[in-house]
Amino acid sequence: MIRDAEIIATDVLVIGGGGSASRAAIAADNEGAVVHMVVKGLFGHSGCTPVALGGFAAAFGHADPRDNWKEHLKDSCIGGGMINNQDLVEVLCKNAPARFRELESYGAVFDRDSNQNYYQRQLGGHSFPRTCTSADRTGGEMMKGLTYEVYRREISVLQDCMAITLLKEEESNRVVGCLCYDIKRGQFLIFKSKSVILTSGGCGQVFKYCFAPYQKAGDSNRMALEAGAELVDIELFQFHPTGL
Repeated sequence: MIRDAEIIATDVLVIGGGGSASRAAIAADNEGAVVHMVVKGLFGHSGCTPVALGGFAAAFGHADPRDNWKEHLKDSCIGGGMINNQDLVEVLCKNAPARFRELESYGAVFDRDSNQNYYQRQLGGHSFPRTCTSADRTGGEMMKGLTYEVYRREISVLQDCMAITLLKEEESNRVVGCLCYDIKRGQFLIFKSKSVILTSGGCGQVFKYCFAPYQKAGDSNRMALEAGAELVDIELFQFHPTGL
């Protein structure tokens, strides 16, 4: 059956359907690449992003002008027990305001105060109120904007399609594609890709009680390990108190 699999060639294959996957696909499209997304569930409703409630932390300083990206960096490192990759945290904190405005340009709608500044509330671990919100559905609003943008750009999205294993070239030992299974059609697909981006979430479903969607079964962890990648910091796991 795999011998008869449909072969699809692309520049960039993004495996996943949440916020990270969408933003990665948009970034690749910005560079002029031909992009395909493979989503195990329904795009826009798959993954953790649509169910995230709390908000988006960005140091605009609208609620308190003393706030800035350096304070955000300090809070994030302290919250991470000082074992964060601080270079990456710096990138996150510096770019958070621009990325937030980007989401708004895609069509997401966020709360503003009477002066039309972003409403920012206090959340745990932050020295200042810097969490931007869209009522109690911030993640869903972020995902709505990202979904709009992906479809506006006419990026190819294959829903109900499960990635099974990464394909490697024997001579170079590099990943050159992925074997997938189209659940609706009941057939295998082979993607030939110059680059593969794994953004299919973690493995929350290894726990009996968790807040992770049922699809988060560790597929990407397994595929990465089988391809020879090194997984780092897997002893650090995000828990949401809803699970308790």
